[in-house]
Amino acid sequence: MAIPLKKVAKEDGYIRLKDDAGSYPAGTVFFKDRTIYGYPHIKRIFALEEGIKRNIDGDEFYAEEKIDGYNVRAAFLDGRVVAFTRAGKIEPFSSEKLSSLKGFFEENPEIVLCGEMLGNTPFTPPTDQFDFRFYVFDFMKGREILPSDEKQKLIKKYRLLSVPFLGKFRKSKEPWKKLREIALFLNKGKKEGMIMKSGSGRSAVKYVTPNSDIEDIRQNARFVFDMPTGFFNQRVFRSALFLEEFGMDAGEYEKKLGEAFYSSLLEGIKQFKKEGAVKEEFRIFVNSEETWNAVYSMLRRSRGIEVADVYKWRHGDRLGVRFSKIYRETTRKLRRFLSGHAIED
Repeated sequence: MAIPLKKVAKEDGYIRLKDDAGSYPAGTVFFKDRTIYGYPHIKRIFALEEGIKRNIDGDEFYAEEKIDGYNVRAAFLDGRVVAFTRAGKIEPFSSEKLSSLKGFFEENPEIVLCGEMLGNTPFTPPTDQFDFRFYVFDFMKGREILPSDEKQKLIKKYRLLSVPFLGKFRKSKEPWKKLREIALFLNKGKKEGMIMKSGSGRSAVKYVTPNSDIEDIRQNARFVFDMPTGFFNQRVFRSALFLEEFGMDAGEYEKKLGEAFYSSLLEGIKQFKKEGAVKEEFRIFVNSEETWNAVYSMLRRSRGIEVADVYKWRHGDRLGVRFSKIYRETTRKLRRFLSGHAIED
Protein backbone atom coordinates (compact mmCIF):
# COMPACT_ATOMS: atom_id res chain seq x y z
CA MET A 1 0.00 0.00 0.00
CA ALA A 2 1.33 3.42 -0.96
CA ILE A 3 1.36 5.79 2.03
CA PRO A 4 0.81 9.52 1.30
CA LEU A 5 3.98 11.50 1.97
CA LYS A 6 2.09 14.02 4.10
CA LYS A 7 1.46 11.24 6.66
CA VAL A 8 5.13 10.28 6.92
CA ALA A 9 7.87 11.85 9.05
CA LYS A 10 11.53 11.01 8.48
CA GLU A 11 13.51 10.47 11.66
CA ASP A 12 17.13 9.48 12.25
CA GLY A 13 17.35 5.93 10.88
CA TYR A 14 13.64 5.25 10.46
CA ILE A 15 10.32 6.74 9.38
CA ARG A 16 7.10 7.04 11.32
CA LEU A 17 3.45 7.64 10.56
CA LYS A 18 1.98 10.92 11.79
CA ASP A 19 -1.58 9.77 10.98
CA ASP A 20 -3.43 6.52 10.33
CA ALA A 21 -2.75 5.11 6.87
CA GLY A 22 -4.89 2.15 5.82
CA SER A 23 -4.24 -0.69 8.27
CA TYR A 24 -1.27 1.14 9.83
CA PRO A 25 -2.14 3.20 12.95
CA ALA A 26 -0.52 6.55 13.66
CA GLY A 27 2.76 6.05 15.51
CA THR A 28 3.79 3.03 13.44
CA VAL A 29 7.55 3.06 12.82
CA PHE A 30 9.37 1.50 9.89
CA PHE A 31 12.96 0.35 10.21
CA LYS A 32 14.93 -1.41 7.47
CA ASP A 33 14.22 -4.88 8.85
CA ARG A 34 11.25 -4.35 11.16
CA THR A 35 7.91 -2.61 11.49
CA ILE A 36 6.65 -1.69 14.95
CA TYR A 37 2.95 -0.96 14.80
CA GLY A 38 1.37 1.99 16.55
CA TYR A 39 -0.77 1.23 19.57
CA PRO A 40 -4.44 0.99 18.51
CA HIS A 41 -6.84 3.80 19.30
CA ILE A 42 -9.07 3.05 22.31
CA LYS A 43 -12.58 4.40 22.09
CA ARG A 44 -13.97 6.42 24.97
CA ILE A 45 -17.44 5.56 26.28
CA PHE A 46 -19.74 7.93 28.13
CA ALA A 47 -22.34 5.41 29.36
CA LEU A 48 -20.86 2.41 31.16
CA GLU A 49 -23.27 -0.43 30.44
CA GLU A 50 -24.39 0.60 26.97
CA GLY A 51 -20.85 1.53 25.95
CA ILE A 52 -19.52 -1.93 26.84
CA LYS A 53 -22.41 -3.73 25.16
CA ARG A 54 -21.95 -1.79 21.93
CA ASN A 55 -18.15 -1.73 21.67
CA ILE A 56 -16.68 -4.86 23.28
CA ASP A 57 -16.63 -7.97 21.07
CA GLY A 58 -17.85 -11.28 22.45
CA ASP A 59 -19.26 -12.11 25.86
CA GLU A 60 -16.17 -12.20 28.06
CA PHE A 61 -14.19 -9.11 28.94
CA TYR A 62 -11.95 -7.84 31.73
CA ALA A 63 -11.27 -4.51 33.39
CA GLU A 64 -8.01 -2.83 34.35
CA GLU A 65 -7.27 0.44 36.10
CA LYS A 66 -6.35 3.29 33.77
CA ILE A 67 -3.05 4.81 34.93
CA ASP A 68 -2.41 8.53 34.44
CA GLY A 69 1.04 8.69 32.85
CA TYR A 70 2.26 8.72 29.26
CA ASN A 71 2.06 5.90 26.74
CA VAL A 72 5.31 4.12 25.84
CA ARG A 73 6.08 1.16 23.56
CA ALA A 74 9.40 -0.61 24.09
CA ALA A 75 11.02 -2.94 21.57
CA PHE A 76 14.33 -4.76 21.10
CA LEU A 77 16.31 -3.36 18.18
CA ASP A 78 19.90 -4.25 17.32
CA GLY A 79 20.53 -5.64 20.79
CA ARG A 80 19.19 -2.68 22.77
CA VAL A 81 15.87 -1.60 24.27
CA VAL A 82 14.31 1.33 22.42
CA ALA A 83 11.22 3.14 23.69
CA PHE A 84 8.77 5.05 21.49
CA THR A 85 6.16 7.68 22.29
CA ARG A 86 2.58 7.21 21.16
CA ALA A 87 3.49 9.30 18.09
CA GLY A 88 6.38 6.97 17.21
CA LYS A 89 9.28 9.16 18.27
CA ILE A 90 12.22 7.54 20.05
CA GLU A 91 12.00 8.56 23.71
CA PRO A 92 15.52 8.58 25.22
CA PHE A 93 14.49 8.80 28.88
CA SER A 94 12.30 5.69 28.75
CA SER A 95 14.84 3.92 26.54
CA GLU A 96 17.42 4.28 29.29
CA LYS A 97 15.07 3.36 32.13
CA LEU A 98 13.67 0.29 30.37
CA SER A 99 17.10 -1.06 29.47
CA SER A 100 16.69 -3.05 32.71
CA LEU A 101 14.20 -5.21 30.77
CA LYS A 102 16.88 -6.43 28.35
CA GLY A 103 16.60 -9.98 29.75
CA PHE A 104 12.90 -10.09 28.90
CA PHE A 105 13.55 -8.93 25.35
CA GLU A 106 16.43 -11.34 24.78
CA GLU A 107 13.98 -14.18 25.44
CA ASN A 108 11.08 -12.47 23.62
CA PRO A 109 12.69 -10.34 20.88
CA GLU A 110 9.55 -10.21 18.72
CA ILE A 111 7.32 -8.77 21.46
CA VAL A 112 6.64 -5.05 21.97
CA LEU A 113 5.93 -3.98 25.54
CA CYS A 114 3.17 -1.38 25.92
CA GLY A 115 2.85 0.52 29.16
CA GLU A 116 2.37 3.74 31.07
CA MET A 117 5.37 5.67 32.39
CA LEU A 118 5.06 8.05 35.34
CA GLY A 119 7.05 9.59 38.18
CA ASN A 120 10.15 11.74 37.73
CA THR A 121 9.96 11.85 33.94
CA PRO A 122 10.09 14.60 31.30
CA PHE A 123 6.30 14.49 30.97
CA THR A 124 4.76 13.82 34.40
CA PRO A 125 4.78 15.76 37.70
CA PRO A 126 7.82 15.00 39.90
CA THR A 127 7.37 12.97 43.07
CA ASP A 128 9.42 12.13 46.17
CA GLN A 129 7.59 8.80 46.64
CA PHE A 130 9.52 6.90 43.95
CA ASP A 131 11.77 7.60 40.95
CA PHE A 132 9.71 6.21 38.07
CA ARG A 133 7.31 3.37 37.36
CA PHE A 134 6.43 1.57 34.15
CA TYR A 135 3.05 -0.16 34.28
CA VAL A 136 2.63 -2.78 31.55
CA PHE A 137 -0.86 -2.91 30.05
CA ASP A 138 -0.34 -4.92 26.84
CA PHE A 139 2.05 -6.99 24.77
CA MET A 140 2.06 -6.70 20.97
CA LYS A 141 3.38 -9.23 18.46
CA GLY A 142 3.27 -7.68 15.02
CA ARG A 143 -0.03 -5.84 14.80
CA GLU A 144 -1.78 -8.19 17.25
CA ILE A 145 -2.31 -7.60 20.97
CA LEU A 146 -1.81 -10.79 22.96
CA PRO A 147 -4.93 -12.22 24.66
CA SER A 148 -5.42 -11.64 28.38
CA ASP A 149 -4.35 -15.14 29.47
CA GLU A 150 -1.03 -14.93 27.60
CA LYS A 151 -0.44 -11.45 28.96
CA GLN A 152 -0.93 -12.53 32.55
CA LYS A 153 1.47 -15.47 32.10
CA LEU A 154 4.23 -13.16 30.83
CA ILE A 155 3.65 -10.64 33.62
CA LYS A 156 3.93 -13.35 36.28
CA LYS A 157 6.87 -15.14 34.65
CA TYR A 158 8.99 -11.99 34.39
CA ARG A 159 7.59 -10.27 37.50
CA LEU A 160 6.66 -7.17 35.57
CA LEU A 161 4.78 -4.28 37.16
CA SER A 162 1.36 -4.12 35.52
CA VAL A 163 -1.71 -1.95 35.70
CA PRO A 164 -4.06 -3.18 38.48
CA PHE A 165 -6.41 -5.93 37.36
CA LEU A 166 -10.02 -5.16 38.35
CA GLY A 167 -11.78 -8.36 37.34
CA LYS A 168 -13.06 -10.62 34.59
CA PHE A 169 -16.71 -10.40 33.55
CA ARG A 170 -19.32 -11.73 31.15
CA LYS A 171 -22.02 -9.57 29.61
CA SER A 172 -24.42 -12.50 29.89
CA LYS A 173 -23.95 -12.50 33.68
CA GLU A 174 -25.16 -8.87 33.99
CA PRO A 175 -22.03 -7.48 35.72
CA TRP A 176 -23.21 -3.86 35.61
CA LYS A 177 -23.80 -3.43 39.34
CA LYS A 178 -20.27 -4.64 40.13
CA LEU A 179 -18.76 -2.40 37.45
CA ARG A 180 -20.65 0.59 38.81
CA GLU A 181 -19.25 -0.15 42.28
CA ILE A 182 -15.73 -0.28 40.80
CA ALA A 183 -16.25 3.02 38.96
CA LEU A 184 -17.41 4.72 42.18
CA PHE A 185 -14.49 3.20 44.11
CA LEU A 186 -12.01 4.53 41.55
CA ASN A 187 -13.63 7.95 41.61
CA LYS A 188 -13.49 8.09 45.40
CA GLY A 189 -9.81 7.16 45.28
CA LYS A 190 -9.21 9.90 42.67
CA LYS A 191 -8.04 7.31 40.14
CA GLU A 192 -8.21 8.09 36.43
CA GLY A 193 -10.67 5.39 35.46
CA MET A 194 -10.69 1.96 33.86
CA ILE A 195 -10.11 0.15 30.58
CA MET A 196 -12.38 -2.69 29.51
CA LYS A 197 -10.90 -5.20 27.02
CA SER A 198 -12.31 -8.24 25.30
CA GLY A 199 -10.68 -11.53 26.23
CA SER A 200 -9.11 -11.71 22.76
CA GLY A 201 -7.58 -8.23 23.15
CA ARG A 202 -9.11 -7.11 19.85
CA SER A 203 -11.50 -4.50 21.26
CA ALA A 204 -11.25 -2.09 24.17
CA VAL A 205 -12.92 1.00 25.63
CA LYS A 206 -11.95 3.51 28.30
CA TYR A 207 -14.15 5.12 30.95
CA VAL A 208 -12.88 7.89 33.22
CA THR A 209 -14.05 9.37 36.51
CA PRO A 210 -15.23 12.93 37.22
CA ASN A 211 -12.57 13.44 39.87
CA SER A 212 -9.96 12.60 37.23
CA ASP A 213 -11.54 15.04 34.77
CA ILE A 214 -11.51 17.81 37.37
CA GLU A 215 -7.91 17.07 38.30
CA ASP A 216 -6.95 17.33 34.61
CA ILE A 217 -8.57 20.76 34.57
CA ARG A 218 -6.81 21.77 37.78
CA GLN A 219 -3.41 20.82 36.36
CA ASN A 220 -3.89 22.43 32.96
CA ALA A 221 -6.19 25.47 33.17
CA ARG A 222 -3.22 27.75 33.84
CA PHE A 223 -1.92 26.77 30.38
CA VAL A 224 -5.34 27.52 28.90
CA PHE A 225 -4.19 28.90 25.53
CA ASP A 226 -1.79 26.00 24.94
CA MET A 227 -4.34 23.24 25.46
CA PRO A 228 -5.99 21.46 22.51
CA THR A 229 -9.37 22.62 21.26
CA GLY A 230 -12.07 20.85 23.25
CA PHE A 231 -9.81 19.81 26.16
CA PHE A 232 -11.94 21.52 28.81
CA ASN A 233 -15.45 21.19 27.41
CA GLN A 234 -15.01 17.45 26.81
CA ARG A 235 -13.98 16.91 30.43
CA VAL A 236 -16.83 19.02 31.78
CA PHE A 237 -19.31 17.19 29.55
CA ARG A 238 -18.21 13.64 30.33
CA SER A 239 -17.99 14.33 34.07
CA ALA A 240 -21.57 15.68 33.95
CA LEU A 241 -22.71 12.45 32.24
CA PHE A 242 -21.04 10.40 34.99
CA LEU A 243 -22.77 12.44 37.72
CA GLU A 244 -26.15 12.01 36.05
CA GLU A 245 -25.70 8.27 35.42
CA PHE A 246 -24.67 7.59 39.01
CA GLY A 247 -27.11 10.02 40.64
CA MET A 248 -24.33 11.91 42.41
CA ASP A 249 -24.45 15.26 44.22
CA ALA A 250 -23.97 17.86 41.49
CA GLY A 251 -23.47 20.64 44.02
CA GLU A 252 -20.35 18.98 45.42
CA TYR A 253 -18.79 18.72 41.98
CA GLU A 254 -19.84 22.22 40.95
CA LYS A 255 -17.67 23.53 43.77
CA LYS A 256 -14.78 21.21 42.86
CA LEU A 257 -14.94 22.20 39.19
CA GLY A 258 -15.12 25.94 39.83
CA GLU A 259 -12.30 25.78 42.35
CA ALA A 260 -10.15 23.75 39.94
CA PHE A 261 -10.63 26.21 37.09
CA TYR A 262 -10.14 29.39 39.05
CA SER A 263 -7.31 28.25 41.31
CA SER A 264 -5.32 27.05 38.31
CA LEU A 265 -6.00 30.14 36.19
CA LEU A 266 -5.09 32.46 39.06
CA GLU A 267 -1.94 30.45 39.70
CA GLY A 268 -0.91 30.97 36.08
CA ILE A 269 -1.61 34.71 36.19
CA LYS A 270 0.30 35.16 39.44
CA GLN A 271 3.21 33.13 38.11
CA PHE A 272 3.39 35.28 34.99
CA LYS A 273 3.38 38.49 37.04
CA LYS A 274 6.17 37.16 39.25
CA GLU A 275 8.35 35.30 36.74
CA GLY A 276 7.36 36.70 33.35
CA ALA A 277 6.20 33.33 32.01
CA VAL A 278 3.73 30.54 32.64
CA LYS A 279 5.71 27.37 33.16
CA GLU A 280 5.83 23.93 34.75
CA GLU A 281 8.75 22.33 36.57
CA PHE A 282 10.07 18.80 35.99
CA ARG A 283 12.80 16.67 37.54
CA ILE A 284 14.55 13.58 36.21
CA PHE A 285 17.45 11.31 37.15
CA VAL A 286 19.47 9.74 34.35
CA ASN A 287 22.62 7.66 34.10
CA SER A 288 24.54 9.91 31.75
CA GLU A 289 24.90 13.37 30.29
CA GLU A 290 24.30 11.76 26.90
CA THR A 291 20.77 10.73 27.91
CA TRP A 292 19.96 14.20 29.21
CA ASN A 293 21.26 15.78 25.98
CA ALA A 294 18.97 13.49 23.98
CA VAL A 295 16.01 14.37 26.24
CA TYR A 296 16.80 18.07 25.92
CA SER A 297 17.03 17.81 22.14
CA MET A 298 13.68 16.00 22.01
CA LEU A 299 11.96 18.59 24.20
CA ARG A 300 13.36 21.52 22.22
CA ARG A 301 11.65 20.12 19.12
CA SER A 302 8.29 20.05 20.91
CA ARG A 303 5.77 22.52 19.55
CA GLY A 304 4.49 25.22 21.85
CA ILE A 305 7.02 24.96 24.66
CA GLU A 306 10.43 26.35 25.53
CA VAL A 307 12.85 24.57 27.87
CA ALA A 308 14.30 26.87 30.55
CA ASP A 309 15.78 27.01 34.07
CA VAL A 310 17.96 23.92 33.56
CA TYR A 311 19.86 22.96 36.71
CA LYS A 312 22.03 19.84 36.98
CA TRP A 313 23.63 18.10 39.95
CA ARG A 314 25.17 14.74 40.84
CA HIS A 315 22.82 12.39 42.68
CA GLY A 316 25.01 9.47 43.72
CA ASP A 317 26.15 7.83 40.51
CA ARG A 318 23.36 9.48 38.51
CA LEU A 319 22.75 12.91 37.03
CA GLY A 320 19.85 14.90 38.44
CA VAL A 321 18.28 17.52 36.18
CA ARG A 322 15.61 20.06 37.04
CA PHE A 323 14.07 22.12 34.25
CA SER A 324 10.98 24.09 33.30
CA LYS A 325 8.69 24.06 30.29
CA ILE A 326 7.48 27.54 29.34
CA TYR A 327 4.08 27.50 27.62
CA ARG A 328 4.56 29.97 24.83
CA GLU A 329 1.01 30.83 23.73
CA THR A 330 -0.39 31.36 27.23
CA THR A 331 2.68 33.41 28.15
CA ARG A 332 2.37 35.49 24.96
CA LYS A 333 -1.32 36.23 25.45
CA LEU A 334 -0.98 37.10 29.13
CA ARG A 335 1.84 39.48 28.22
CA ARG A 336 -0.43 41.24 25.73
CA PHE A 337 -3.55 41.26 27.90
CA LEU A 338 -1.79 42.54 31.01
CA SER A 339 0.00 45.27 29.06
CA GLY A 340 -3.32 46.71 27.91
CA HIS A 341 -3.88 45.20 24.45
CA ALA A 342 -7.51 44.72 23.46
CA ILE A 343 -9.22 42.06 21.37
CA GLU A 344 -12.46 42.01 19.41
CA ASP A 345 -14.91 39.35 20.65
